[in-house]
Amino acid sequence: MTDKPLAIQAFTPRLLKVLGHERRYTIFLRLGERPWTCEELAEDLGEDIKRIYEDVGVLAKEGAIELTGKEASPKGGRQHFRYRATRYTFDADEWDALPALQKETMSVAISRLLVRELADAFAAGTFDSHPNRVLVRFPLITDDEGIKEVNAITMRAEREVAEVALRSIGRSDAADWSPVRLTVAFLSFLSAADSPENSA
Repeated sequence: MTDKPLAIQAFTPRLLKVLGHERRYTIFLRLGERPWTCEELAEDLGEDIKRIYEDVGVLAKEGAIELTGKEASPKGGRQHFRYRATRYTFDADEWDALPALQKETMSVAISRLLVRELADAFAAGTFDSHPNRVLVRFPLITDDEGIKEVNAITMRAEREVAEVALRSIGRSDAADWSPVRLTVAFLSFLSAADSPENSA
């Protein structure tokens, strides 16, 4: 365990193979949000605790996640270990170099998480509850250069959102600080060939 932030310098072929499993990659994504225990992950993902233990063990062995703390069980006995991962965003060249199956696994894992978060927010009545909530859909006709420009815009936006998160934590000592969980997502992808937008 270390006090220094975990940093993945490169996704080696071995690490990519480890993350090629959808459930394992979903765990990696969750641990990039905040530290979790295996028990919390099992409940959140609706998975058997033994499978979560196995996947977390593999991820830890490969250096994709790290142990951040230990907590005693409320009833005594087994200790609960809390793990974390560092958020990592592939740039265009790194993403292009991944095998097609690897890209599909990662895209499916992220999309399923997002769809579930959307469904949960609608069910809880929180999706439209804040006046500053954002929902923008912008289909467009463009070319390869335009796609690269949109990619650059979203990468900058992600960095700015990460800065917002840091500034928010910096206000956490204020007496009136009232934190909420906010989901932010960026999407840009080629529409299906028979999409109405392609007939323009």
